[in-house]
Amino acid sequence: MTKENTLLVVIRQAPQRAHWLSEALDAAMVGAAFGKTVSLLFMGEGVLALLPNQLQGPHTSTLLLPTPETLAMYDIQHLCVPAADLHALNMETEHLIGGVLPLNEEQLRACFADAAHVLNF
Repeated sequence: MTKENTLLVVIRQAPQRAHWLSEALDAAMVGAAFGKTVSLLFMGEGVLALLPNQLQGPHTSTLLLPTPETLAMYDIQHLCVPAADLHALNMETEHLIGGVLPLNEEQLRACFADAAHVLNF
């Protein structure tokens, strides 16, 4: 993997702002479809999108966040959250969907430094 082929998609919006999450996931999947190595980083209120059974709205049963299996079909295998944000929200990784990697401060800096392209939502 070369740095030129890496894409970091940062999701900071709460899942209630569904259009931002949808846009971020679309961008991630398009990047992956064009051969980028994609990582998703959920920060701040964006961490809430990783809670199981997130719905788009009160009148729909469509899941907002694709399952880790769906993301894996696009080779998006890195779902990350800052450990500090989990702590601030009084959450543990066990509260989230499977496959989420908590990052300490050093790993978080490296995540940004290692990405050739960063999209912020």
